[in-house]
Amino acid sequence: MKRELLRFTDVSVRNENQEQMHQINLMFREGECHLLWSEDGTGRMLAGLFKNGGRILHGMIHIQGREQKECSREVFRREKIFCVDVRIDLMESLSLAENMFLLRPNSMKKVWFNKKATRVRTKELLSHYGLEMDAGQSVDSLSEADKVLLSLVRLADQHAKMLVVHNLSFVCNRQKMAQLLYVLKKIKEKGTALLIYDRHPEFFLDLADDIVLVKGGTIVKKYCDRKQFEQHREKYEKTIKEERQCSAVRETESSASYCFRWTDRFGNQNNFTVFPGEILYLYAESREEQQRLYRDLLEGNRFEILLTNDTRTAVCRKVQKLMKYRIGFWGADQIEKELFHNLSIRENILMPSMQRISRYGFYRNSEKFIFSSRDLMEGLDEIESTGGFTDENTFKILCYRWKLFHPRVLIIHNILSRSDQKMKEWLSGQFLEMAARGTALILLEVSEETALELADRVI
Repeated sequence: MKRELLRFTDVSVRNENQEQMHQINLMFREGECHLLWSEDGTGRMLAGLFKNGGRILHGMIHIQGREQKECSREVFRREKIFCVDVRIDLMESLSLAENMFLLRPNSMKKVWFNKKATRVRTKELLSHYGLEMDAGQSVDSLSEADKVLLSLVRLADQHAKMLVVHNLSFVCNRQKMAQLLYVLKKIKEKGTALLIYDRHPEFFLDLADDIVLVKGGTIVKKYCDRKQFEQHREKYEKTIKEERQCSAVRETESSASYCFRWTDRFGNQNNFTVFPGEILYLYAESREEQQRLYRDLLEGNRFEILLTNDTRTAVCRKVQKLMKYRIGFWGADQIEKELFHNLSIRENILMPSMQRISRYGFYRNSEKFIFSSRDLMEGLDEIESTGGFTDENTFKILCYRWKLFHPRVLIIHNILSRSDQKMKEWLSGQFLEMAARGTALILLEVSEETALELADRVI
């Protein structure tokens, strides 16, 4: 009889990004592996809960039969439940073996003994898990995948009771993936429970005892039969493939393109090209790297955008003139400053399009004609009936503003990441409508799962 380690009973939680999961009912026992799979990316919230913690809104969490009042990283780590992702912190001043045990010799008398003992033990551990690494080498020479493998072995040696594996395939090639699967298999055989969330769940199917399907922040189904899960997955991938093909057709039919070029603060030349109707995701490994990319786009030296169509090429070399060429920035850090509370909701929506409607103000007849289109703003009546600039209404008003302005390119910075799950779904639908009308969307988002589900291309 396998011993119960962790149990969620009707748990609803909210994480630091204000995302919520509802009605979680899961039990984790020794030596069992659960594979999370999510069509909309919300499965990452459950995996991220073990790393960043969250607030329990409803239900109970029991660890080895004891009810927990808190849901934090410290609580899980105290109970030897660890989350492993691609960001591994190692001490570069120590060797691989010293990092394994986090020991620094503190006297000349113990230097040789400590080094020898740690290297011998590290060599045994690496050999047991089938890893060919030199215990005395510097961790600077390790690849990202090797650092992940080292972290897993270190946690296994610390007798971890449960490991949450989060998107590790991102740093693995075919060879490293085989090593990763072997290490996880050995850890599982040792009696450690596993919870795996990955963008490529097919790699971990042989390891999983069951597959948990998460959608909309709720566990909707649990597959114990692998064939049933693969049938469901093939159907979903077929639908996604058809949508991608439609997007590719739009791209090939149009000869227009928008090429962004700039020099960053380190003097490096950067460029990318986006096409009308395309959704492009600029991936960054960390929040700091993403913020740096955003600043470089806004403040970069020798900045220029080449706008090309069938007949001519226009060049924009100043960020201040982007709106002239109908290229817009929509950033979460400026969202409160973009609304004018002394204007009505309809006037706020019309703001960037004012000159295109009237030089002297809004013509009431034109305004009435614009807002009669329910395809453009199907939820406007509901916004006006609530009568206020709530957080939800703010997102909708600004989104309708950009839909009406119909920019060539819209650069979106952390709008999806700042939204809750319900608003993410609504905004995703609006962005797809804008892309269908020919607007190129560039996503700079921390919430990578939502952006990846939405994007036609990732660079």
